[in-house]
Amino acid sequence: MTSDTPNIKFSMRAEKSTRNKDDLRVMIAGTLFCIFMLMMQKPIFWLYDFMYAEKPIVTATIQIQAIAGRERPMIWYDADSRQNVQGIWIASVYEADGEQARLFSRRGDGNYPALNSEDSPELWTWSSFFDNEKDDWIIPDVPVKPFIICVRYDVFTSDSNFNDNSPQYCSDVFDPKDMEKLP
Repeated sequence: MTSDTPNIKFSMRAEKSTRNKDDLRVMIAGTLFCIFMLMMQKPIFWLYDFMYAEKPIVTATIQIQAIAGRERPMIWYDADSRQNVQGIWIASVYEADGEQARLFSRRGDGNYPALNSEDSPELWTWSSFFDNEKDDWIIPDVPVKPFIICVRYDVFTSDSNFNDNSPQYCSDVFDPKDMEKLP
């Protein structure tokens, strides 16, 4: 019993020719592989950001605090990024009742470098927290009813231009009457 199919062997090895011709083949293959790697860098980074990177990329902590001698509350705020991103921050003030009606909001551009460790929150004045560095900016009034401040981010990674939208990070409820109780 014999088989009619020919015995074919697959080989990745090229036939030997002259030394210069073989070296040229290796150089051409290496150059093409390097060009391929350079062209695929951005799509590979984007795929990593899409599938494997921890999200949200930017996280924040925010807290409203009444401080003696100030007519407006101060804001403890910190934003931490897992990688270099740039984009838009949106800070909004909501009534603290069940409806959560938005009273006002501000937005501005921001750059957030990746930090190896989380830094500590910084104290911001009311006006500097809502400053969007535009000429038409008006300092918003502190609400007279209890309120919360929320911030969220719409950012793009610097290496792959991947878009990430963070959830809202909100403060605890702040009652403006607490300002009157301070000495």
